Amino acid sequence: MTLRRACQALSLALFLALLWATAWPLVPGLPADIFVRLDPGLFLAASLAGKALLWVGLPALAVLAATALLGRVFCSHVCPLGTTLDAAHWAMRQRGRRKPAAPPESWRKGKYLFLLLVLVAAVWGLNLAFWGAPLSLAPRLYGLVLFPAVRELLDPAAVALLGVPTAGPRFALTLFHLLFFTGLFAALRWAPRFWCRYVCPTGAVLALTTWAGRGLHRRRVSDACTECGTCARRCPMGAIPADAPALTRERECIGCRTCAAVCPEQAVSFAGRAAEPRPAPAVDLSRREAVGTVAVGLGMVAATRVGLYEFRGKAAVGEPMPEALVRPPGALPEAEFLALCLRCGLCMKACPSNMLQPAGLGLGLAALLSPLAVSRRGACEPLCAACGAVCPSGALRLLDLKEKPWAKLGTAVVRPEKCLAFEQDLSCLVCDEACPYDAISLVRRPGTKAGVPLVDEKRCSGCGFCENKCPVKAAPAIFVTPLGAQRLAAGSFEAAGRAAGLDIVRASERTPPTPERFEGAPPGFEQ
Repeated sequence: MTLRRACQALSLALFLALLWATAWPLVPGLPADIFVRLDPGLFLAASLAGKALLWVGLPALAVLAATALLGRVFCSHVCPLGTTLDAAHWAMRQRGRRKPAAPPESWRKGKYLFLLLVLVAAVWGLNLAFWGAPLSLAPRLYGLVLFPAVRELLDPAAVALLGVPTAGPRFALTLFHLLFFTGLFAALRWAPRFWCRYVCPTGAVLALTTWAGRGLHRRRVSDACTECGTCARRCPMGAIPADAPALTRERECIGCRTCAAVCPEQAVSFAGRAAEPRPAPAVDLSRREAVGTVAVGLGMVAATRVGLYEFRGKAAVGEPMPEALVRPPGALPEAEFLALCLRCGLCMKACPSNMLQPAGLGLGLAALLSPLAVSRRGACEPLCAACGAVCPSGALRLLDLKEKPWAKLGTAVVRPEKCLAFEQDLSCLVCDEACPYDAISLVRRPGTKAGVPLVDEKRCSGCGFCENKCPVKAAPAIFVTPLGAQRLAAGSFEAAGRAAGLDIVRASERTPPTPERFEGAPPGFEQ
């Protein structure tokens, strides 16, 4: 028990440290996304949805191998979400009060049905694993909810010590995440590790691996057992039948050894492999349940194909493409991106300008919780490639800083009816001065004194500095759309950009412009 708790504490501490540091080299040679790579459920679904074996998920194969040999030790010793649930259950315990009745045993089918649903949807290209996989939930819980909240609570102390407020990150869908995780923790009243018992699809993968591998270490009960039932009552996974404590539901046992620690007769051991293991009857799925789950999975796939705003990068003429669909730099083409994105939130946590935000239902079910580039919240720094560095699945390509400007996010567009120069003839130079690529020119209309901004699409990278710095409140006078975005699964962004006639170079590296550098000025406008 002491060893397990020490492993849990160290694992959670390392997970939080890597998540807090994100792209910083906290431990040399240790990727910041290493914990997410340990989730076999996530990478199984992403590999099926993306129709490719993701080699970055090799650590997940190591977890499966360890599970086959030692049982579900990942759940009891390593998983950050499992440790969080254990800590929350300990904090929520109400001694002396009657506990609510635990859910019926048939509920254990839930995680296997959820896994089947995820696999069916993944075969048709829809990745749903992020709804239940622990290494997608844990980074979102801490990175998008708890860390920003803690930073806001510490803000008064920062003001007192430093004299200035700290601009902490803020994320969309916070209320959704609060309600979701509140429900997850509230379920602990009915059973310890409720999510792990009844919902977790990764737990289902590990349970099947445990059963297939048979394991080197299993629970054994000697003849000294008096069947007092203490082990069954204290087992966090309910893996011990109350009416037969000598038996074990092998698929459910996570090897936490709580039963051995609480046994008054010391009749429980895990030393060595049992010669004749005596597993309790397993929960099996009925044909009706399996067929119904497959039907639901296919229905969800169909819903993501026929929705009006379900964009997958193959728009025909007349098919709407949402203006808000601006992805981070290096994002794969939309269909491949949605299949591989794990919705872990690491890219959003790593973004120094807080530009990346989780997508809501406005972009369709398939895009829910995937990262969007929201320029009004922050701009894409030219010398930053943190999002690609921490992406565990390759949905965002890792770009060097020379290649990154050519990974065009979109193109800035001016709203004349909102622009101070267009609408009120006021001299406003903000967007022109903010653009790091010298893609905005000020041209004067006949009879006016103020120059109005015009965007050179060939030079615009979609970085969003113009939108972010625009002084117009509410909807800005200039905003980034996905028009002309560069989304490549392979190859050089620079080579593709130059072939398309782009000229994206930072203003500090550009030669002095010639008077005719902007070719898009309409007739009657002066440069």
